[in-house]
Amino acid sequence: MSAFSLEKEPFPEAGGREFYFSTPALSARLDELCDAIDRGNVLLLDEQASGKSTMLDSFTEAACERWRIFRLQARARIGAKEFVHELVSTFGLPLREPAAAALRDADTLLELFTTRSQIAVIIIDDAHRLEDSALDQLLYLAKRWQGYSVRFLICAETSLIVRLDSLHEGERFPGAGTTFGMPRFDHEQVSDYLHMCLFRAGLVGDSPFDPVIVATVTERARGLVGAIDPIARELLSDSSEKRRNQSCRDPQQATAWRWATSIVAAAGLGLLLTVAAPVFSTSQSEAEPRHHLEGFQSSITLAPGESTEDLRERSATADAAAP
Repeated sequence: MSAFSLEKEPFPEAGGREFYFSTPALSARLDELCDAIDRGNVLLLDEQASGKSTMLDSFTEAACERWRIFRLQARARIGAKEFVHELVSTFGLPLREPAAAALRDADTLLELFTTRSQIAVIIIDDAHRLEDSALDQLLYLAKRWQGYSVRFLICAETSLIVRLDSLHEGERFPGAGTTFGMPRFDHEQVSDYLHMCLFRAGLVGDSPFDPVIVATVTERARGLVGAIDPIARELLSDSSEKRRNQSCRDPQQATAWRWATSIVAAAGLGLLLTVAAPVFSTSQSEAEPRHHLEGFQSSITLAPGESTEDLRERSATADAAAP
C-alpha cells in the first residue's frame, strides 16, 4: 500500500470492514426484514457474496427493544445433536444430556419471553452448511415452538429450499411468511464504494481506480457486495506494482537521457572546433587555398569600366588557373 501512501488496507479480508456502506435499496431491504419478522419467520436467500451476513449485522443493530436476538453461525458436518447443543448454548443455557432435557430448558425460556411480550428472534446464518439431520432438527424445532413468540430468520444460499423440500416431501419451512433476496450494486454505487474505502484508508490525491477499472470491478462482481473487495484488492495490487515499476524505470530513463545529451553536446563541440579551427590557423598549408579564394573573389567583382562580358572572360581565366 506504500505506493499510494495508504494508512491501512482499504479492502480488508472478511470481517475487517470498519464501516457499513449503505444504499437506498439496502436500507429499504433492512426495513422490510424488520417489518416481516414481526409477522412470522423469514428466509433470506441469495448466492454467495451477496451481502447476506452483513445485512444480518445491520438487522441485529436495528433490533427493537422487545426483541431478544440469538444468532447461530452454522457449520458444516454437524448433526442433529450438535445442532441442538449449539443452539442451546446460544440461548445461554447449560448443556444437558440427553438433548431432550436441554430442549425442555429452552421451552421454559421461550415461554418466559412470551409471557413478557418479548420476541425471541433466532438467526441462523449459512444454514445451507448444515447436514440433513441438522436441517431436519431445525424444521422440528420450528414446529415445536410455533406456540411461543419465536421468529426464525434463516440466512442461506438458494440451494437450501431444494434441500428443505426434499426432507419432508415438499413441506415448506413452518411459519415462513416472507422470502427475500439481496439488492445488487450498480456501477455508480460500486464507484462510490471503492472511493469511500480508499478515502477512509488515507488516500490523498487522485484515485488509482479510473473509470475503466471501476467498470471492470462492476462487471466482474456482478453487483454482489461481497465480491467487490477481493476484486478491488487484486486490481489495487496490480496498480501498485505498475507504479513501483514505473518509479524504478524513471531514474534509468533520466540517466539514459543525460548520457544521450552529453554525447550530443560533445559531438556538437567537436564539430564547432573543426569548423572554427581554420579561422585561427596560420599554417603554410592553408596559404595556397586562401590565395585561390582571393582570386575567386576578384573574378566575380566588376572593376571600374568593365562590362559583364569582360567579367565572364576573367572568371573563365580564373577557373582555368585553379588546381
